[in-house]
Amino acid sequence: MIIELASNPSTGYRWDVREIDKGILRLRSIEFGKPETELLGAPQKQVFQFEVIDKGETIISLVYWRPWEKIPMDTYSVNIKSELTTVSIQPPEKTKDGSMIPAKRFARVELTKEGPKAYFGGKAKIRLSTGIEKQLQNVKSWTTVMTEDFEWDFPGTKWNLLGNPTWDETNYRAYSGSQSGYCADGGSSRVDPPGPYPNNMDAWMIYGPFDLSDAKDARLFFKHWTETEGGGYDYFFVGASVNGHNFYGETYSGDWKSHCGGSGWCPGYFDLTDVYVLGNLSGYKRVWITFLFGSDYDTTYEGTYLDDIVLKKDTGEICLGLPQHFDWRDSGGVTPIKDQDGCGSCWAFATVGPLEANIKTKDGITTDLSEQFLVSCNVEPSMWGCDGGWFAHDYHWNKVTASGEAGAVPESEKPYTASDEPCCSELPLPVPVRSACPFNHPWKLSSWSCIAEDANPPDCCRCNEQIVYPSVT
Repeated sequence: MIIELASNPSTGYRWDVREIDKGILRLRSIEFGKPETELLGAPQKQVFQFEVIDKGETIISLVYWRPWEKIPMDTYSVNIKSELTTVSIQPPEKTKDGSMIPAKRFARVELTKEGPKAYFGGKAKIRLSTGIEKQLQNVKSWTTVMTEDFEWDFPGTKWNLLGNPTWDETNYRAYSGSQSGYCADGGSSRVDPPGPYPNNMDAWMIYGPFDLSDAKDARLFFKHWTETEGGGYDYFFVGASVNGHNFYGETYSGDWKSHCGGSGWCPGYFDLTDVYVLGNLSGYKRVWITFLFGSDYDTTYEGTYLDDIVLKKDTGEICLGLPQHFDWRDSGGVTPIKDQDGCGSCWAFATVGPLEANIKTKDGITTDLSEQFLVSCNVEPSMWGCDGGWFAHDYHWNKVTASGEAGAVPESEKPYTASDEPCCSELPLPVPVRSACPFNHPWKLSSWSCIAEDANPPDCCRCNEQIVYPSVT
């Protein structure tokens, strides 16, 4: 089932699910469609895809808001009635030893129409991640591909969840913050932690594809709290794939929580340059990772919780001659934060902001220049405005606007209204507010240019140089 709503993510506003019965429907994905135009800040559709997992009646309630604000701009609700037939299959009996000794084994897991098929290899070396994480903190060329802390909006657009029950966020245990992910808290067959988790589980959490074509190295870090039946009969699996179906990695089975300190949380580490069977995944264009929890037909415990997932890659790019940390806010080099509200005028703010910052860093003067002047007074054939625009530095330099002049305008003369209001108002306005042409233009650019010499984006080091040592805005 798909719900498609008009949205403009450039404004900070987005649609979020406020109410849904997770026993009947599961949110599979949230995607943004292609922008209506090629302009920066152009509107686009936000598409929600839901999976029906049980029969019943429910309400889907969504809000259009900026998450840090309390009051939504808009709401949307729809009543849903579903019918679904479920079939369960009982596996054959087998003999088990019931060992709870924590063990780690290599494994291959195939995602098929009939469910996952696991093939176990030899024992894997138990490696703790704490020292490696600290070591990587001081390496400039490592970048973060993805993080997940389960604090809100899970699974969001990141994760593809499969199985019933399956993963969902919970506030029962957390390594940091207030929430973590629990292996059996989602779906119509969900169980509340501390469980025990049900029999015959295959709960998938899949992320990808992501790009490692530029990577020299890649690592996955996470925290897990695990208590399962031992001997590999029930297990928590972390693995990687280059086709989205065959995953290779390592399983955790047994009582891990009793061997990782008082909290029971263990540091997890998965090296994407040394994956079982696949080897080094650096250089692959499309890579997937998964967290899978599996159980057989009897003997269950509390299960697995996940928290603080971090996926990193090393591109090998180190910017020589630049500080490891630099923030113009620490040096008073930027003007106060502004709010574009629900208007897709990010392009205007992106034009005004660098000019204000350049004046402040070079002349020590704090200015407040008008974004509304660019929104209302540009003369572009495509009518830049609240439905998008492009970089507009020419209007601060030598391009004449609808008001008949070029150059930046003070905010006091053309205050921001987050609307496509006319350039020159004929209505009498209170002093000192003006919106009648002509405007004053106390600041003008002498010139401007792109960092790159051609249409290709500049490399990160070149961009960072211009941030630390600004000469072009």
